[in-house]
Amino acid sequence: MAEPHNEEILREMVDDVEGQVENLEDQIGQVNQRIEEIEGEISVVENTIMTKAANELEAYLDSTKCLELEQIHGSGCTLVIGANYNDIPNIETANLTDWRIIDATVVTVYQYLGVGWDSDSIVIDYISDWNFGEDYLTHPLNTFDGDYGLYANLAALAATLATLTATKTKIADSESVLADYFGEIVFIERGYIYCGYNGSRLQDCDEYEPDIWTSKTDTPSPTRQDLAASTISNKGYIYCGSDIGYLSDTDEYAPDTWASKTDTPSPGRTRLAASTISDKGYIYCGFTSGGNLQDTDEYTPDSWISKTNAPYPARNALAASTISDKGYIYCGYTTGDIRDCDEFDPADVWTSKINAPYPDRYVLAASTISDKGYIYCGIGAGSYSQDCDEYTPDSWVSKTNAPSPGRYSLSASTIDDKGYIYCGFRSGYLQDCDEYTPDTWTSKSDIPLPSRQGVGASSISTS
Repeated sequence: MAEPHNEEILREMVDDVEGQVENLEDQIGQVNQRIEEIEGEISVVENTIMTKAANELEAYLDSTKCLELEQIHGSGCTLVIGANYNDIPNIETANLTDWRIIDATVVTVYQYLGVGWDSDSIVIDYISDWNFGEDYLTHPLNTFDGDYGLYANLAALAATLATLTATKTKIADSESVLADYFGEIVFIERGYIYCGYNGSRLQDCDEYEPDIWTSKTDTPSPTRQDLAASTISNKGYIYCGSDIGYLSDTDEYAPDTWASKTDTPSPGRTRLAASTISDKGYIYCGFTSGGNLQDTDEYTPDSWISKTNAPYPARNALAASTISDKGYIYCGYTTGDIRDCDEFDPADVWTSKINAPYPDRYVLAASTISDKGYIYCGIGAGSYSQDCDEYTPDSWVSKTNAPSPGRYSLSASTIDDKGYIYCGFRSGYLQDCDEYTPDTWTSKSDIPLPSRQGVGASSISTS
């Protein structure tokens, strides 16, 4: 009668990864914008440097020292500009008898990325090694009236650009890794049915991957029936039930391994219901030696906390599912069958909602498909029901009946946006498995023997 919210957990995982990728894309966009801004600033600084260099050089070449060059080497001279000294021709072998200033605006800016001011970085070379015996031409950029802030600015911008480019690469790599990794994960969701009754209580655990059934490792002792189940993250949990007495057992299933966990709060109970909200399991109501219960208990593996009681009346043989971030309990039995619908907000607040459609019913099953809850079958108005009703908080719509036979003491879970109902009782124990794709029913392969009633069910996604 329990309904796992594994589909919602998987959807939240998808949304989380998509959100991370979207956030990384936004970061890349911001980095790209900043890179464009810095490239613009660098261009402005470069143009300023080149303009100043050209102006200073032109002024210098009209100076007295330039005239001295002309006096020593004849009228006119040639200025050779290169990236470093190795680019300057040997004055002894070069034919430079007719020196003349050819283009005072030729300035080349090299190697500024990630480096500070250096005479080999912004190059208009000395003539000191040209065998003139003295520096006839002082480095023109040294005459900028100490305006080295331009170069510091240029170097800082270049370093920022390099850092941002590296950051962009890292962000893009992260985005790619996230997208690729998530794209490679194949989540397979399978249904599981636990325990039950077929004349004696059972420990069976069977796995359903539509449309194949596989028997798995039995649940821990004791045998039990009329238990509840839900899925938290990628593990199934079974709660309570009855054996010789009323049980408080909690057992964890990580396919295909079982582990016994901390017992539920007292009292032990049977014919309860369960659902998962976010990363916590909740058990609702049930029956114990003292009668019907209103208890609500919260399970965060591996600890239990008692919460606010469900609304009056106390009940057993109810069903439960989770829609969005709230739990819902449906119908049940008090001193007679009921059709109450109550909503549980984990904040810890209960709210009574619109009743389920007639007939009143109990020992039914429920699951959630997408954003709607569905209740299936049960005993209503003294007969075995085939009813299927859809709940979109806060309205009900009657849907196509489940396949024959009408049944009670069944269980349900959701696998990949389809509802499945399992087992039950109708003039005997059932092996039936039926699939519901709103609003169409299809009969599927029977569960493994033995046929049974009073099972728990949940769905678990594994990669």
